[in-house]
Amino acid sequence: MQLSLIVAVFALTCATLLAHADDKKYTLADLKSLVDEKHYQEALLHMGDIAPSERKAEWKDLLGIAATGYAQSGKDAIDKLRAMLAIEEQYPTVVKNPKYAAVRTEWGPKGFAKCFEASYDVSDCKSYAIKFVDDDPANGKLALAMAKVARKGMNAYGAAPLFKRAVATSKKIACKDSDLSLSVIAALGLPTDYDDYADGKSVAESCFTELKPAILKELADASGYYKDNACALLATKKEKVGKLCEKAD
Repeated sequence: MQLSLIVAVFALTCATLLAHADDKKYTLADLKSLVDEKHYQEALLHMGDIAPSERKAEWKDLLGIAATGYAQSGKDAIDKLRAMLAIEEQYPTVVKNPKYAAVRTEWGPKGFAKCFEASYDVSDCKSYAIKFVDDDPANGKLALAMAKVARKGMNAYGAAPLFKRAVATSKKIACKDSDLSLSVIAALGLPTDYDDYADGKSVAESCFTELKPAILKELADASGYYKDNACALLATKKEKVGKLCEKAD
């Protein structure tokens, strides 16, 4: 499933419908009537009729209600994700609405789980998952849930950038997460010029106390990139590791 194509659907729908609509622009009162009657899609299509300078508190509230209602109307998790991505492409500030943000936090991870399951090439899902988290950067609950979904839906190291974001917002909880540990161990086994390695190393440094047992356990039988990277990390932490990091003759 190519999310890069999905996000264009709402904008295309807007352009198509509005091209055949009357020249008369909807007023704020019109939008309120639509929202009150739960005509959420039509309301969203005409939110742009209000000039940017006039998009005050009432307009923002109506946008939040319409976006929440339209997203919730999706028949399943992937349908809800499509709606959210499309809405946010048009109106990025909608994520600041608390009710919409709650729906986003609940259904975003579920939708991305389906994305990872259905995609042969998960790079598109990963890119949009990172953007989805970055658009609400203070939401630690969302960041951790998205990271866990990514860990299960792709190579474990691929979730490292999402776990890095989760640690930035909810370190005490995220550092103890078992999926985070799996992702970091996998990332430390990558060449050092890989982005996922850099993010995994950053998480390992931030969560070193919690991750040290797992790092040492993996090191017992390790070689190659993992041994080199783990030993370098342990050295910076001035850890005594005995023979675990000795070079083979």
